[in-house]
Amino acid sequence: MWTMLIFKLIGSVLLISAASMITDWIFSGSKWAHQYFSAAPEIWRPMEGDTSKHAERTVITLSILMTFLFSVMYILFYFVMRPGLVFTSVLGRSVATAFFLWMLIPLPQLVTQHLFVKYHRAVTIMQLAGWFVKLLSASLIMSFLF
Repeated sequence: MWTMLIFKLIGSVLLISAASMITDWIFSGSKWAHQYFSAAPEIWRPMEGDTSKHAERTVITLSILMTFLFSVMYILFYFVMRPGLVFTSVLGRSVATAFFLWMLIPLPQLVTQHLFVKYHRAVTIMQLAGWFVKLLSASLIMSFLF
């Protein structure tokens, strides 16, 4: 029983990650997409470091790790938010909903965007904090009203 569950979880992470990476490559990494990105070259973060290939490899590796984080958080969200499985308190379910949605949507998107686009770290941190507060307040409001 446990072996099958572990295989299914690992398979889910790999399949979701592969689908996400292929989608990312089609919409932002392919040669077709790069022709539009080159219209504003001043907004892209220059690849600095020992060599540009090393810096580029580091940024791409970090963005792939964000994709794996997305996959794992989606699977956890799916299992934890099943009705009656984990949470019995309204407050616990509200905070967990906000946290998982924050980990699923704005965190991978904003961190990946920060890796490639010239943003100050403070801008990314403020955007992440703002999204967490928005999701938490919306989740708490919905939980206590319904």
